[in-house]
Amino acid sequence: MVDWLRNQPALQIILGALGIKLPQARDLERRYAQWFIRKWGRLENPYPSDTILPVTEHLDSTFIPLSFRSSSSPDEEQHPATAVLGDRSRGNQIVLGAPGSGKSILLRAYGVGLLKGRASTGSPGGRTDEIPFFVQLRKLAQRFPDPDGALANDIIDEILVSGAEITRTAAEAFFRHALLEDRALVMLDGLDEVTEEFYTPVRDAVYAFVSGHTPALPTHRARIIVSCRQENFLPLRDEWVPGVAETVCTLAPLRDADIVAYLDLRRAEFRTPGGPERFLEAVVASGTLELHRLPLIIAMSVGMFAHPRSTATLFQRMIIELLDRHSFRFGPTTPSANRFNPTEKYRLLLEFALYTAVSGFGFHEFTHTELLDFATRLRPRLETVRREEIAAFVAEIIDRSGLIVATSDTGYIFAHRSIQEYLASEELVRAGADGARTLLERATDPEWRQVIVYYAAQLDMPRADGFLQALHALDLNLATRCLAVADASDESARVVLDALGQDDPAHVESLVNVATTAPRESVRQMAVGRLEYRLRTLRGGVIHGVSASTT
Repeated sequence: MVDWLRNQPALQIILGALGIKLPQARDLERRYAQWFIRKWGRLENPYPSDTILPVTEHLDSTFIPLSFRSSSSPDEEQHPATAVLGDRSRGNQIVLGAPGSGKSILLRAYGVGLLKGRASTGSPGGRTDEIPFFVQLRKLAQRFPDPDGALANDIIDEILVSGAEITRTAAEAFFRHALLEDRALVMLDGLDEVTEEFYTPVRDAVYAFVSGHTPALPTHRARIIVSCRQENFLPLRDEWVPGVAETVCTLAPLRDADIVAYLDLRRAEFRTPGGPERFLEAVVASGTLELHRLPLIIAMSVGMFAHPRSTATLFQRMIIELLDRHSFRFGPTTPSANRFNPTEKYRLLLEFALYTAVSGFGFHEFTHTELLDFATRLRPRLETVRREEIAAFVAEIIDRSGLIVATSDTGYIFAHRSIQEYLASEELVRAGADGARTLLERATDPEWRQVIVYYAAQLDMPRADGFLQALHALDLNLATRCLAVADASDESARVVLDALGQDDPAHVESLVNVATTAPRESVRQMAVGRLEYRLRTLRGGVIHGVSASTT
């Protein structure tokens, strides 16, 4: 590269006028690469006092390759995301995805991958020779009201000067150097996080950047990648395609193989042998595998499993995170993309989930009008939402959390049935004795089985004992499933386990669940003792075709 530069007289004149020699450009690139990898090569836990995620962890230890799905392919063909991002023939690109699908992490990991090797030598050694600049669009608004030149100045001042600690003169020369070499890759993250107030100036700043032909900073030569939530981008598409980008790519959900690869990367975090395999079995058994195809969800879920807590806590933390993840708790001077209190949004979801479940909607599609009407009826019990803000309050939940998704122009549904089931169960726990009666009345309804299990997992011991003893008379198998997650006393566990019948092979699976997942060790041991008895006494030592010696 240096040899090539030495054969470019015009560029040498420009660099010489700025007092930058070619070896210095290489030094700056090495320095910048080191800073970029330190800054963006680590994941920060938004809850540092919590154990859901490690406080920090290297991207290399947790990132798995994501894929884009092809909308033009009838079989939903998928392509490696990094290969697509690295294809310069595609020009500028828009990266779309669901909430928590890994858009920001993908751009950061891609940038780190580009700079590997250059942190020590300053010479290109990654996928391409591009130099990535990662810009959080929500922070770009701080440079307004003048959008002209705002993006270039943000890169120079905020990234190169304040971040990488390069002098202003050298930073401007380095960025110009990257532009003139056609090596500048500007990654604009989080278009959906820009507040309505600042959207137009941010858009205009990007327009000015992609059309900038000034000799001092020919920003039109930079390649641009913009990330945005898919549902937020739809009404904005005509303003960005093809004016800013020629290609739109949509992230695909994690495939089974991707999930397995991710779990293997985090194997060391699990405290017991076979932890990833046990985790995957638990996910499949809970019916939440589809929900775990989002990188954000599986990251939180693995943290919860590796540092055990209740299923209820897992769901609660995931939902609150999705409701509040654009409040930017670690940037108090940065405008928040959220206007409303996450606690009140959570309140609406709790009550609406139960309302739809017990009404004619069940666990299926409902209308936007029904959700809006319910929020209007709830508003007098919401402290911070004014009457005229109800529509915006509901829109923020739909547009930013990803917990409710559209199925048609007027139809909506919870993003995953397990989310509604959990929320309904939590609301029933809050209802006290009335909640227990509601569920016992539905104990034989298959639609409510998972709600009942989630409900049992949230009860304290006295309430769990009473509920299990009432439930086992109505549905013994369901009561045993609840025993596997409930904080039940030895006495209540004994009542349920004794009712299973000593010689019924059909109850072996229920016993295995209790023996491996019950919160209290004494209850697990009780189930183990009954399993050992069955293994010794069942004729031929075979249970449903499984050898007792291998069980």
